[in-house]
Amino acid sequence: MAAADALRPTLALERSQPLRVGGKALDARVSEHAVTDADVWLYDPATRLAVVGDLVTLPAPFLDTACPRAWREALDVVAATPFVTLVPGHGEPMSRAQFDTYRTAFAAYLACAAGDRSSAECASEWAVGIADLQPGDARLHAGAAPYAKVYAELLRKNGGKSPGCQQP
Repeated sequence: MAAADALRPTLALERSQPLRVGGKALDARVSEHAVTDADVWLYDPATRLAVVGDLVTLPAPFLDTACPRAWREALDVVAATPFVTLVPGHGEPMSRAQFDTYRTAFAAYLACAAGDRSSAECASEWAVGIADLQPGDARLHAGAAPYAKVYAELLRKNGGKSPGCQQP
């Protein structure tokens, strides 16, 4: 990229804090040890818009570097935020009700992956749980169960978290 230097960050966010970007007041939030070591997401109180990045991903939660317990807790913090619209890291914008569906499916999926049921059963439950999200996207729904099966197996192989999870 020709303008790479101009795109470098000028502010390192190490904690949640109010932030002004282009004259707009935003709440910058940092969720530690969720999807990555530190996930930054934004909330605009004026428009009640939450931009949460990879805290919400479809067709499945991408658990490559994740700490599932902290990720679930981060979703609880998002749920406590009075947003109307949520922009995920992967997928179309969601209403609060759609986010609640995602969050419920996420918690059930993690519980299943931590239990005795097969990875295929956990994956199927995940796919059913998110079936009402973005109903017109056949590719998304076709990928939900295969991705979820792989990640359930990854969690089981690594004691309930990803190999990259640095959470104590």
